[in-house]
Amino acid sequence: MRVLVTGAAGLLGTELSLQLRRAGHYVLGLDNMSRYALLGEIGIRAQSENEKALEAAGVEFINSDIRYPRLDSSFDAIVHSAAQVCHSRKNDDPWDDYEVNIGGTLRMLEHARTRSVPLLFISSAKLYGENVSELPVDETTPIGDQTHITFFGASKAAADLFAQMYARKYDMHVGVLRPGCFTGRWALAAAAQNWLPYLVHCISRDLPYTIYGYGGKQVRDLLHVSDLANACLLWLTQPSSGVWNIGGGPDRAINLDSAVTWVEERLGKTAVVEYALKRPGDIRCLVMDNDKFVAQYGWRPTMSLEAIFDDVVEAFR
Repeated sequence: MRVLVTGAAGLLGTELSLQLRRAGHYVLGLDNMSRYALLGEIGIRAQSENEKALEAAGVEFINSDIRYPRLDSSFDAIVHSAAQVCHSRKNDDPWDDYEVNIGGTLRMLEHARTRSVPLLFISSAKLYGENVSELPVDETTPIGDQTHITFFGASKAAADLFAQMYARKYDMHVGVLRPGCFTGRWALAAAAQNWLPYLVHCISRDLPYTIYGYGGKQVRDLLHVSDLANACLLWLTQPSSGVWNIGGGPDRAINLDSAVTWVEERLGKTAVVEYALKRPGDIRCLVMDNDKFVAQYGWRPTMSLEAIFDDVVEAFR
């Protein structure tokens, strides 16, 4: 199978591309390497490290932008994971959200339609907004309205709906995964996004770590990126149209104060924690319901919460 992976040098894109190569598939990886430029800050590891890992594994890597991609090669399926992925970034420009998340996704959908190939779109749980009240969050949870959703969340919601409409109108196989918090050693973490690796980075280097709102009692479930990539692989073996929430679930949920303690214990160091006001879009509790995807694909996360912390601490200490 020949698979086009967009956002190939990101966290999920790198892990998925490597898993595909280990399974013997050809991978065309597309990424414009703009992760930190979009965030407006310098991260804790260079994105070029992921690119080097891809090239060493035999991925055909193309430095190209999904807003105007160069796609001359043939492929049998698309996993579209490229995006502007953060609601709290310093470069908070709604045009990025519109052009990358909506325009770029529409172009990928058109590439899939004109080539008659299935497409898996990596959406986001952030489209539900910050007023999530029922836990765990399933696919019937209402998408956030303008009173509690960010430009980022709105753009992912629009792209999500475009993907669903392409499946219906053009009778295509278009899948939509809505992940919550996922992490792993390929994370391009910064203060604004992918909180666990950044927490490890700060504690190990005696840097202050800021927790925004809720007094450290906000809850997140964590999913290791290897498990998320495995879900993508299962979909690629049996493409179908649908929307699925996917995350660590209740067994892998933890509040931030407890997460700080877990990292302190693993590093043998004390954190310097600062508390700040909540930012727009910050969710009090986010725990994903995986039941629909589990029932359809037989998938379950394999890495425990403890193992996720061990892996990330080892990678980012």
